[in-house]
Amino acid sequence: MVRKSGTRRAVWDGQAADYDRAMEPFERRVFAPSRAWLCAKASGRVLEVAAGTGLNLAHYPPGVRLTCVDFSFPMLAKARQRSGPEVAFCQADAHALPIADAAFDTAVCTLSATLFRVVLAFPELHRILRPGGRLLVLDHVHLRAGVVRPLRAAGFRVEARRRSAGGLVYALVARRD
Repeated sequence: MVRKSGTRRAVWDGQAADYDRAMEPFERRVFAPSRAWLCAKASGRVLEVAAGTGLNLAHYPPGVRLTCVDFSFPMLAKARQRSGPEVAFCQADAHALPIADAAFDTAVCTLSATLFRVVLAFPELHRILRPGGRLLVLDHVHLRAGVVRPLRAAGFRVEARRRSAGGLVYALVARRD
């Protein structure tokens, strides 16, 4: 019997080769402006969870020390092709990150809240962020109420929200208490 997470991983592994081409019309018109707005707020040591093919890489400000995590090795391989040697990569699940407590200043989670259980991932992101660290989230608007509740339950305080693309995209900035 295949575990559910193994099935999810197999799906994403299989989509890695064509993901960017399939998403390109949406990326250019809908997601890229919001990625730019959100990633510009990253600072210090940054952990990007569910980094996928690395579409956020072009949007980070200079000087961040970036680590990209994804549970799909083929997705990470595509992201490596977009990055320079200064970016670190780690294959891991957002529910159990192999990272020390309070190791990062910023965590970034874009278009991935549907890929993992936020009730498990947000407490894990809270754990790896230093006190006062920021969590930057970008996703589809239909998740907005559900995302904010688990964020608060995990110990985050929402500082800013932004809707864009005619209400299709929702971004928020939260701080670890």
